[in-house]
Amino acid sequence: MEKPMFRTVPRALLPGFAALALNACSPDGVAGPPDTVLLTQASPTKVVMQALFEGRVDRDEQGCLRLDSQDRHTVVWPFGFTLVRRDGGLYVRDAFRRDIGRIGGPFRFGGGEVPTVEGADLPAGKRELAESRCPGRYWVVGATNLKQ
Repeated sequence: MEKPMFRTVPRALLPGFAALALNACSPDGVAGPPDTVLLTQASPTKVVMQALFEGRVDRDEQGCLRLDSQDRHTVVWPFGFTLVRRDGGLYVRDAFRRDIGRIGGPFRFGGGEVPTVEGADLPAGKRELAESRCPGRYWVVGATNLKQ
């Protein structure tokens, strides 16, 4: 078994690496398009709804991530989820850095509908963003580790 290889970065290069990292991300730490609205809960929760969604999650013209369903719910992801750009696509990652799915592709997760953004446990700034750019119904994601 090979041992991992670690290298030390010279201190003089650290500011440059930090600048690259900041430029690669939006203000939310999202490595996707800066105009994509990634709504995540304000804090971890142990209470989740149990409905099942199976289908695509798409990005609409306003940058909102919505279920490909009749009501086009805006998705509210659990605390700690991120959006990353890779291989020409946008991927949703959970708090453990595991891919949940690719935007525009199939997803399978639990959760449930809330009719207004007040039921979604969003930080104040995200709540205002959701109301202005992603109005309508919301789907609060619960379990994402569901077997196919």
